[in-house]
Amino acid sequence: MLVRIYREADFSKFSKYIELAFNCNYILGCKKYLDWQYGGSLYILEAGDKIIGHFGFKDIPYKIRDEVKPVRVLMNLFVLPPFRVLGGGVALMRAIFNTKGPILVSGYNPAFQKLCSRLNKNWRAQGNLSRFMTILKNYHPLLADYEVPAKLLFKSRQNDIFSIEVDTKDPKLLEQVWLRFRSHYRVTVERSSDYIRWRFLDHPFIKYSVLVCRRAGLACGYLIGKMETDQGFKIARIIDLIGPAEAASSLISEFVAISFRQDVDAVDFMFSGRLYYKPLFEAGFFDVAGTDFESFPILFNPISTKKTFINIASNNMDFRSGDCYLTKAEGDQDRPNTY
Repeated sequence: MLVRIYREADFSKFSKYIELAFNCNYILGCKKYLDWQYGGSLYILEAGDKIIGHFGFKDIPYKIRDEVKPVRVLMNLFVLPPFRVLGGGVALMRAIFNTKGPILVSGYNPAFQKLCSRLNKNWRAQGNLSRFMTILKNYHPLLADYEVPAKLLFKSRQNDIFSIEVDTKDPKLLEQVWLRFRSHYRVTVERSSDYIRWRFLDHPFIKYSVLVCRRAGLACGYLIGKMETDQGFKIARIIDLIGPAEAASSLISEFVAISFRQDVDAVDFMFSGRLYYKPLFEAGFFDVAGTDFESFPILFNPISTKKTFINIASNNMDFRSGDCYLTKAEGDQDRPNTY
């Protein structure tokens, strides 16, 4: 077995492997998506002239307290079953772990965690992202088995202090917002215009909506969201949110109002840390922890209950509980599964 970096000339062989491993419509069989997601940062595992496994990653700058460091974000490991007992997965993981910088993964299974712990003594599970939801309509059949908590009093209202621009898609403007407030975040991705353009604005399949909050004409916060629909159920999702709590409150309220007008059934936001608890509670959201909605699907493309949480693990990130702000945008957790 040989581990090497994927090259563009490998696509035909790689797409046949993906069809064998998954199905003909699986997203990694789409060249446009493959090039966007990894940009060449993809290891493949070969046996003879056949691809038998892959492991994707991307080195992304993160703000880690007072420094900016490249963090290797892991995305999508798979090895064909006959080659797992032969060490195919371990071979790919050794190649991925061959970096001096920190490593982060968002969404993994127990077998992956066990292997990582063996390969790196500093590997640590960091818990799950919190999930906040608000239910706008509770009569869809998907909600039949879930008891909706008593809705909190809606307090947060857009006021004359803030104005909201809808569908502003200027990465430089969003970077300016980030630079104004980056000191509020201890450990999080560095939201440069290059990152924002790649991650959200240039996505080949997902159309994100962008809201920008202004105060006295100065941009002071932004929210990036999207809508997903399956089985007639519409869910609006906050994928990224930057700005102080008072700006976040107006952004969340406006996003919910837009979602309501678009006949959305529910809105959610998955993230770590406690920075946005208050504005979310004020906007009528509830923390799903301890409620029926802990088991509510997070995958809507298509709807699946296979996994209902996003867990985080890392090595050498040097963050303590509560001081890391991660969202569903990390890694490949916010991706279409088919094309």
